Amino acid sequence: MKQSAGKTRCFSGVGRGFTFVEALIVVVITSIILIFAYRIFFSQTRVMTQSIEYLQVNEGFRKVIAFMGDDIREATNILEPAPVLAEKVLELATRPGVILHLQSSDLDPYIPFDSPLGGQVALRRDITYELEKIKNPESQIIPRYRLIRTASIEEKPGQKTTQRQTIVDNIRDLVVYRTIRRPFKPGNVSGKEDRLVIP
Repeated sequence: MKQSAGKTRCFSGVGRGFTFVEALIVVVITSIILIFAYRIFFSQTRVMTQSIEYLQVNEGFRKVIAFMGDDIREATNILEPAPVLAEKVLELATRPGVILHLQSSDLDPYIPFDSPLGGQVALRRDITYELEKIKNPESQIIPRYRLIRTASIEEKPGQKTTQRQTIVDNIRDLVVYRTIRRPFKPGNVSGKEDRLVIP
């Protein structure tokens, strides 16, 4: 103990501790900060995951359009899908199996007309696009598909080369269709009710 000018001061080695209320306030404030940090972190993680999924979907769609577009442009015959009326398009659904079947051929004017492949054909291509069902790790209810392109090239009769490649994995919906236009109803061009004829 130390005395100075009639006052007594006590210096002990024990400091003043926290009260229960102070400790409770610190725990509540820390909990609120951690909850906000948790929400911000996982919301950012969710946004990044969705962005990556959107990029993957766009990249996959770009590949599908590139391959199918080139094959359809070069096709001389479309065997599948069968044409449907425009009103029936909404009823179509994604199903496993062949969704597009094309045939094309390269012509060569130097080949005689009686060539083994018929006409002046240098080679024939047979291309199919097929949806194959795969396991969906996220959900057993929503099916996922893999798009497979199989191309067979025939340069000589009976001699085929086949190439099979996976274009895109993890497809949820893909429907390929052709529409039938309703036939034009011919009218009486010289009739009075024809709008094109001016009396």
